[in-house]
Amino acid sequence: MRKLEIERRQFLGSTSDLNGAGAGLAAEYREEVPGVRDDYRRSAEHYRRRHNRFQLTVIVGSIMTSVCTTAAAEQGVWSWLAVALSALVSISAGIISYFKFRERSLSLQQTADAIDLEYQAYKLGIRRYKGLDPDAAFAEFAEEIERVRGEQRKKELQLEQPPEVAQGARTHAAASAPSAP
Repeated sequence: MRKLEIERRQFLGSTSDLNGAGAGLAAEYREEVPGVRDDYRRSAEHYRRRHNRFQLTVIVGSIMTSVCTTAAAEQGVWSWLAVALSALVSISAGIISYFKFRERSLSLQQTADAIDLEYQAYKLGIRRYKGLDPDAAFAEFAEEIERVRGEQRKKELQLEQPPEVAQGARTHAAASAPSAP
């Protein structure tokens, strides 16, 4: 596979020499877009699984804590188990809240879907690509893909900020936005 990939890149490089410098880069970019989309989907699935595991821990742990607390009236061992389960539930809930796995998953999935939608429209020559010559269509396609990827990077940065900072940034952005007449 590696040998074929090297040969493909060499071929793309040689055709770019014949057809102008941008032709090989454009072909390479078009070939990379499905991989980028798939990377976003894999990451979204990873965060979704992680969120579901912690959420399941919170749900089952909460129920088991209640059961153990009730059983503790009969025997003392259950009270320690209830304490441990309660701690586990609290830690899991805190991790979910802090790392925002669900929000990350949703954002990545939306980005993957947007890239896929744009890729299909470009390949089929529909929507914004209808009637455009190949060079103009590719330029439009690349701009849109990079815009979507840029939005994803901004979302990731917002998810990294503490809630107070993110809220302050949204308030500042709303205050600096031009008001409607």
